[in-house]
Amino acid sequence: MKTRNYVISAAMLPMVIACGAYRHYQPSPNITVFSAEKEFQVTGEIGTSGATAKMAFAAPKNIGISLMYHGGTGIDGYKPREGEVGVGYYMASTGGLDFFALGGLGLGQSYGEASSGGRLFEGAYFKPFVQFNAGAAGGHLFKALRTDVLYCLKASYFTFDGHRNTSPRTVVKSSYMLIEPGLKLSLGGKRLRFDYTTSLPLVPTLEGMNESTNARTYPVTISVGLRLLIGVDD
Repeated sequence: MKTRNYVISAAMLPMVIACGAYRHYQPSPNITVFSAEKEFQVTGEIGTSGATAKMAFAAPKNIGISLMYHGGTGIDGYKPREGEVGVGYYMASTGGLDFFALGGLGLGQSYGEASSGGRLFEGAYFKPFVQFNAGAAGGHLFKALRTDVLYCLKASYFTFDGHRNTSPRTVVKSSYMLIEPGLKLSLGGKRLRFDYTTSLPLVPTLEGMNESTNARTYPVTISVGLRLLIGVDD
């Protein structure tokens, strides 16, 4: 619990963001590259949007598969249940730049829990996306210590359909594009690494959204976790 509170506090630092009612907290993106065919990665994280399990597999013929499940409790009592799957093409280098481009779909439900225990809002959403990951992975920092520096650019089309539990109920609907640059920094050994991931899911428009009838997206994600790598190249 203490670790998650530290993560949540760190996410509150960028106070340049607008205040108001947020009804969608994006999980940090699954920023993955591969060093070899048949490499498998699995990650457990906690962050601003709750807890997340991530997996990725380098299938034959340069086909990469990305999976993510998002749940738990995030900031402001946010409670999601979300799954995401993506498939794409990867290129693995030897000590150079690795690349993974993919597309996929995220589906989920969420609600906001009040301090009294009731639900402030609830709804369902879906997010088709494309994502581009690149960076240097597995570089030797000191003897057996390795590091990853990875970047991503993710574009999602977010559609939310739900309601606020007011009397009478207030319909909440939103459909908009999210452009999300992200960064992952990792440190550890050949098969186990500590990950720090952050991103900025931004809405590329100057038009404001209604705090009562729209599902605004919180514009910062931060997560920390541990990643297990199997079949990684030396």
